[in-house]
Amino acid sequence: MRNAICSRIVTLLVCAGLAVQVFAQTDRRMGLSGPRTGDRRMALVIGNAAYAASPLRNAANDATDVAAALRSVGFEVVLGVNWGQRQMEDAIREFGEKLKAGGVGLFYFAGHGMQVGGRNYLIPVGARIETESDVAYEAVDAGRVLGKMEDAGNGFNIVVLDACRNNPFGRGFRDSQKGLAQVTAPTGSFIAYATAPGSVAADGEGRNGTFTAALLEAIGTRGLTVENVFKRVRERVARETSKRQVPWDSSSLVGEFYFTGQPAAAEPAKPAIAPAAAAVVVDPKAVELELWAAIKESRDAADYEDYLKRYPGGTYEAVARAKIKQLRAAVA
Repeated sequence: MRNAICSRIVTLLVCAGLAVQVFAQTDRRMGLSGPRTGDRRMALVIGNAAYAASPLRNAANDATDVAAALRSVGFEVVLGVNWGQRQMEDAIREFGEKLKAGGVGLFYFAGHGMQVGGRNYLIPVGARIETESDVAYEAVDAGRVLGKMEDAGNGFNIVVLDACRNNPFGRGFRDSQKGLAQVTAPTGSFIAYATAPGSVAADGEGRNGTFTAALLEAIGTRGLTVENVFKRVRERVARETSKRQVPWDSSSLVGEFYFTGQPAAAEPAKPAIAPAAAAVVVDPKAVELELWAAIKESRDAADYEDYLKRYPGGTYEAVARAKIKQLRAAVA
């Protein structure tokens, strides 16, 4: 009798343990629990600037610098610069597959973006868009990114879209709405936009756009949750643009995520005037290597010309010049 009771107790304990595991897995797939310390961090970062009709000054720099900053805080990063539609779609698909193993996912895009029929589209380099009907076939639906994240079920994802520049194809459009459309973040995700829905963001005059410059600084500030990182970004961008550009976000996160460490258990008293936030220190050589890694297999001479323009006398100057000569000879 005693053995039978013990056997039943063991069975109940095993079942209870299995139930806890099942509920925990379900919670994570539904985004009902936050990321855990030590979770894998994965990011896909794309910056498109070399558009034939309307090139952008900052987008490639923004993506390269964000990739370096994310690597410095523990992310595994795939960086794409001046990608076409097929490259973007393949990378998004592979990114979704990686997320199925669990962890934190982050997608960043800098470049041209537009809304058509209430849907947001990211514009690849080389897209041939003359009318609205071309967009679905030539661009990448931003919903594809969110869809792959939902399919992965990893439970904690961040999407950052610095893609609210003016629509360079607007003349052939019946519906010429500005900026990107409002999208509600699926459970367990956070979506950040460079500016409010229906508004546009400037490309910027320096190395980085106003939004991404603020993001690079905020990522390096210890003890900020992801929500507070983007609150810092919003405050700085609104101040620097006299509120002409106000970043916006949509969140359905559960739990807290820190890019750069959790706050100390007992923080010292704050001074009357808080010191300026520490910015992420980006190694210029690391940025150059990031850019070269992104273009080294390119079949477009313009990518190597852009590298030489940014880094005259750079590490790969001779290789870049040889690539340009080879590609031009193939076309001639």
